[in-house]
Amino acid sequence: MAYEPKVIAVGPVFEVTLYTAITCRAGNLLAHNGTGWVLADANTPATLSAKAIATHHQPSAAGKVAVCREAYIQDDDAPYTMNAFQYLSATAGAITETKPAADGDLWQVVGVALSTSLIHVKINPPHLVYTTIGVCELDTTAEAGLGVADSGWAGPSPDGNGETANCAPFRVPKNCVALDSARLFFDSVNASALTLAVTSVYAYAGASNVQGTGTATATDWEQEDTDNIIYSVTIKAGTALDATAVTPGRLIQLHLVATGITGDAVFLGGEAVFQCVD
Repeated sequence: MAYEPKVIAVGPVFEVTLYTAITCRAGNLLAHNGTGWVLADANTPATLSAKAIATHHQPSAAGKVAVCREAYIQDDDAPYTMNAFQYLSATAGAITETKPAADGDLWQVVGVALSTSLIHVKINPPHLVYTTIGVCELDTTAEAGLGVADSGWAGPSPDGNGETANCAPFRVPKNCVALDSARLFFDSVNASALTLAVTSVYAYAGASNVQGTGTATATDWEQEDTDNIIYSVTIKAGTALDATAVTPGRLIQLHLVATGITGDAVFLGGEAVFQCVD
């Protein structure tokens, strides 16, 4: 016999209106795609990560449904594995004990099984994850500044003479829904204003190494031009780190070309701040 899941809400219950052509069942996970409430889906992390749990069936398209952010879901068909994590599924609205496996799928842990027939589900707000962007010592231009220290700071020093730098590859967290911010850091060796062209290359493990590229231009330092300070440059703008490049599980590397600069700027690495879900 097939039993319908029973949803026991914990905390506040509120009502939302489903988007055009969307229906749902009790226990479905819902998302807001920027226009309306739809079924959540691990295939589309940027807009369809789970935001709420439907507490009852709503078979009418664009109908109203009660939702909550924490609940116990009981299913007497006993489909669960004791102590197993519960994930947002790549099947719209569903919960699964199997991590979504396709490239770019989101790993959003939404709960845990308390028995074979009962799970505890809780939708937490996104949080920030800080990832260090390291320096790659590869030098393709016989760069004189590679490894040279200035006041203790060492690294490649891209300048207006065609010297370039690269970051070490970094991986987007599997639970990432968006890039919050990204910056690169430099040590000023009497460096003036610059235009920094940032080219990215990105791919998934096991996929083609020429999967995609993107470019961005940061027009100048965030600080006034001064010798012997640490500069920062925001690189989120443009396509180098846009939503096409920044998807769960992607490996990314950045290539830096400086133009319009006098003096040198020793590349020290950077940071990427990701919005992630549990």
